[in-house]
This record gives sequence, C-alpha cells and structure tokens, in this order.
Amino acid sequence: MNSYVEVTVILGTILNGSVWLTSAWLCRRPVRLRRILMLCPLAPLAACLCWFDDAIWVCALIELISVLTVFSFGLQAAAFAWGLRFLLEFGLMKLWRGSLVHFQLFLPASCWQWTIAAGVLLMWDFILQRKLGQGLAETAFLYPVTLQAGDCELALSGYLDSGNSAVIEGRPLIFCTREIKGRLNWDPVQPLPVETVAGVRDVSAISASLQIQGGCVQPVWLAFSEALDGCGYDTLLNVTLFTGHR
Repeated sequence: MNSYVEVTVILGTILNGSVWLTSAWLCRRPVRLRRILMLCPLAPLAACLCWFDDAIWVCALIELISVLTVFSFGLQAAAFAWGLRFLLEFGLMKLWRGSLVHFQLFLPASCWQWTIAAGVLLMWDFILQRKLGQGLAETAFLYPVTLQAGDCELALSGYLDSGNSAVIEGRPLIFCTREIKGRLNWDPVQPLPVETVAGVRDVSAISASLQIQGGCVQPVWLAFSEALDGCGYDTLLNVTLFTGHR
C-alpha cells in the first residue's frame, strides 16, 4: 500500500493531542498544553523513521513514555487515553482501508478524507481547552469528606463554596443532595434561621459531624437541597470549615 509519510505524522499528531485532551477532561487530570504539543509528534515520527529489526518495541516504548509523561504518571488517565487512541485508529483503519504499523495509522495515498477528520479533531481540541480549564477549576475545590449523622457514616465528595459561610449556634451549615438524604438515618429536624440574599428564612437541618480528609472532625448542621442534584459532588461545604469561625 502506498502511503504519504506526512499524512501519517500530521494525523497521528492531531489524534494524540485530541485523545490526551479528551482523557484529561473525562478523568479530571491536570495536563500542560506545552507538554502535549512537544510530545504529540514523537510517536508518529518514530513510526515513520524506525524501520529496523525490533523497531516496534522502540515505538511502543516511545508511546508509553509519552502518554505517562503527559499525565504525570497518572495510570488511569494514561490507560484510558491509550485505549481510546487505538479504538479510534482501528475504526479509521477499517473505514478507509488503511493499516496499523508501529501503532500508527497509515492511510492509502488516495485517501483525502483524513483532512476532514483532522479538521473535526482540531475543532474538538479548541472546545476541550475551554471545558478542561473549567472542569479542573471545579476539581481544585473538591475534597473527600466523611459525614456522620446518627449511626450512619458516609464517604462523600465535597465542593467548597466560598459564598457559604453561615454559622448557626457555633456550627457551620452545609448542604447535601437528596440522594444522601435517603441514605441517612435522620435525627430530629430543627428549623434554623439562615440569612440569604432574599432575607432570613428557615432551613430544616439535622445535627451531624464532618471530617475533611487530613483534618479533624467538626460538628455541622446538615440541610438538603434539590439544586445540588446532578452537580457531580455530594455535599456543598462551608468556607468556615477551612478558615475557622468566631
């Protein structure tokens, strides 16, 4: 099969970048764009230049080092990225009757559809850059916490809300999803006056304790909010859990 080397390098480079950014976004793994740009072309270039005995092992080593370096040796994200890359390559190989050599996709010289695929992938990369930054910003404020209410203890993910600083009777007020509400053994509910932008209103809450990973156990008031359902975390934390309160 006749194939253009430059097509393999260009498409392989774009495909690597797209897969790495996608995996970083889905796995919420921080990555450096400069590192991605530097490592994207290495594996496609090696596949086109290395044509000696056992060259496949050299290419495999370059592939492995590149993906591990991009994700700072985060094995979950690296494995996901590698699997996604090969899945896409096998699909394109079958669609355009190409071949997979040294872990890279070589297309027939007559195949022009790769230009459309490259354009779509570049557009996807542009969209991901924005989403990745937003997703990682949210992840930076996620903390593993342990919540205890009555005789029930749950391991949850908590999101730090800098706008929530309500402290009632010496206890910070936090909010949980309705799903967590169904998993707890309820203590007697108490109406608590909470000051909001719309004025003072009563919030039904229960007494509980919370421990942020690496911190001490703190008493809290626990209320529930439907607005948290589907947000990607279990509880909305109170800023005074980190800064203390008077």
